[in-house]
Order: sequence, then structure tokens, then C-alpha cells
Amino acid sequence: MKTPRIAEAVGNIDGELVSGAIEYGKIRKKRRFLQIGSIAACLVAVIVAAAIIIPMLDGGITVVIGGIERDYKSTVSGSESNIEFPWEYKLVYEKFDTVEYNGMKYTSRGRGIDISLLDSVIGECTAEGFDFYSDKTYTETFSVRKIRGVSENRLIAVGRDSDYYVYFVDKIKCPETLGELIDEYNLCETLALNEFSVNEGYSEKGYYRINEDDYIWKILLECKNAEICVETDAWDRGNKNYLSFTATSEALGVYKRVFYVTEDGYVSTNVFDYSHVYYIGKEASDKIISYAKDNSNKAASTQYEYTIAGTVTEIGDGYVLIDDSVLCRKKDDGIVFKVLTEDMIIRRYVEFMGVKVGDTVAVKFQSEIVLGEDNSVRGAVSMYKGIVVDGGVAVPE
Repeated sequence: MKTPRIAEAVGNIDGELVSGAIEYGKIRKKRRFLQIGSIAACLVAVIVAAAIIIPMLDGGITVVIGGIERDYKSTVSGSESNIEFPWEYKLVYEKFDTVEYNGMKYTSRGRGIDISLLDSVIGECTAEGFDFYSDKTYTETFSVRKIRGVSENRLIAVGRDSDYYVYFVDKIKCPETLGELIDEYNLCETLALNEFSVNEGYSEKGYYRINEDDYIWKILLECKNAEICVETDAWDRGNKNYLSFTATSEALGVYKRVFYVTEDGYVSTNVFDYSHVYYIGKEASDKIISYAKDNSNKAASTQYEYTIAGTVTEIGDGYVLIDDSVLCRKKDDGIVFKVLTEDMIIRRYVEFMGVKVGDTVAVKFQSEIVLGEDNSVRGAVSMYKGIVVDGGVAVPE
């Protein structure tokens, strides 16, 4: 059997901080990639990593899991890896990360979409995938459905029966105006602007939630003629005051990206991978910012990901038991969590990666952890092995 290809990434880093450091690594200048900017962003990410690891050395960590506050003296340090799983352990969008439809190439966003967000089938697409382990190429045909209100020249849903995934056109011209962007992605319906932070440069001054975003979209629709700023590398948040809205959309296949509105009249978003910056004018941005501040309530900041960590004590049919006693200040305070492995996402870490009883692991979730009976929890997105470090961080070789 061939050795799996694993690209290691530093563990124990708040994903929101890292994404904030690299979110503008993919920016277009005259429709070309800024490779130097990407390298610089990576260096920033390393600096951020160091900045948030060092404070752990002096004390414990408070973590809330399913509403239960956990007072930990230790952390689990390790590497969350990008693993090349064998064909039988891959999800559909991993097997076929690109598809051809109507003469265009689409790339998977790696996220599912509920059929309630889709219109009827509009055609079929051919997908080709390669298994690294067997050196075999697979070809399959899938149904293509239109995402409600979204142009099929931008996004499509690919799948069968009730299982569909979002695919996007990668190499495509940016919409020239804000109106074109809103219309082609149906943003008024597909993107909610409810949670935001107030920012001065790169410093966050508070988190807030607004119940109704209709007025914000009303103002943005009045700016439909706002043109894209091509020289986006000159746009720097470091000297601006702005609101940063959390941009999560199942219809668009994105999770916790950003939509900025600046005091000096710009809107910018990385929802579409590359930075889209439009100038709407100071008057319009003032209306949006004032409305958001006047109609919101203070809120707690949300994590990019949630984690359950500890020692594997049992592996059963459809579940893994993880005891966090090893992290607690008092061993008797430990809780055993039952991570369900009903689908392939976590089960493959046990069956293929060899996670076993006695291993120290961390399991990550992108939705807030909700405990069921027997502290059971579903919806995990990844697992990795690690080591326990009292009050500090160490990454195993």
C-alpha cells in the first residue's frame, strides 16, 4: 500500500484568527494572482500562531462544550492533516473535486446543500476522479440542479437523489458592478448579514447581532452601479474603521467568511474566494454602519470551530467514547463524550488512520456542539491524534 500524502498544519490555532490572517491571500490585480501577497499572508499566519500559543504557557483554558463549561489545565496538541484517503473512504465531493458541465469546469466547495434550496434538475455532468492508492481513474455521471436564484454560470449543485454538493466556476471574470454580483448570486436571499464585529484597523472592538438585515440590502441595492476596484492590492484594512459581517451560506457553499463595510465607502468580501471590492460611497456605508450599530445587541464572539478532546476509551458500532479527564485540573471532573460515527467522516479515522483505544485525540465540529443523551454528539468534521501538554503546546514530530 502506498504511503498517504499528508500535508501537516499547526494544531491548536483558532481558525478564525488564521483565516483572518490569510483571507486576502487570494486577491486579484488586473485578474492575476498576487503570489507575493499570498506568501506574505502565510508569514502573517505563522506570526499569529506564535502569538496565540505563547499565552497558553501561563495558565489553564476554559472551554464550553454543549453549554458545559470545562476548566482545563492542559491542551491537546497535534496536527490536523489533509489526508489522501483511499477511494472507499472518500466522500463524493472528495472523489470528484471537479466536474464538467455545459462546457465549463466547476470545482467543489466541499459542502453539501439541502434540496429545499434547489430548483429542478437542469442537466447532467461528467465527473472524473483518481484513486492515489490503486492508480485507477473513475468516471461517473451526476445530476445537475440549479441553486435557487443563483446563476448556473457561477454555481451549481451536483449529486443524486437527496445528496447534493455545491460546485463553483473557478476561473471566471469578477462581476463588474455590485448589482451584477448581487443578482448573479441572489445575495439578498442567500447571504444573511446578521452577525458582525466593529473594527478599527485589525483590532476588534466588540461583537454584535442584528435581527433584521433587510435595510442593509436595501442600501446595497441602491448601489448596484458601484464598480469593482481592480487594483485591490491597494485596499488595506489596516488604516480603516469598518464592520465585519460573518458570511456563512449553505446556498453558496461557504462557512464563516467575511463581508466588510468600511466607513470610507467600500464593501469587500472573500465569499467568492478572490477578494471582491466595490466602492459604494461614504454616504451609503454610513447608513449601513449606523443602522447596524443602532439596531443590534451585544453578542459573544463565535468560534470558527469547536473541539472535543481527550482519551479514547471505547470504540463501538457507530460511536467513539472520548474521556476529557486527562485535561482537567481534577481527574474526577472528567466527562465522557460519545462522538457518533454514523457516517464516513469520522469512521474513516478509526478504520483507516488507526485511531485506537488509549489514543489522545481532538475531534472538530463546525457547528456548535449540542449534546444529546449520554453526552452524545454528531456532526464532527475531522479528527486528529495529539499529545497532552500541561499548560503549554508541543507538536509531535
